[in-house]
Amino acid sequence: MVVVGLLGQPGVDGITIRLALAALALCIWTTALALRLRSAQGRPL
Repeated sequence: MVVVGLLGQPGVDGITIRLALAALALCIWTTALALRLRSAQGRPL
């Protein structure tokens, strides 16, 4: 991970990894939400 390499200081790795995982989860969640909205618009309920 580039972020971990940049902030590879003692005591920062754990926080950096948590932030990276949180950002990744947020990206996945927003992508899933966008796909749901797109499929909902494409199909009449």
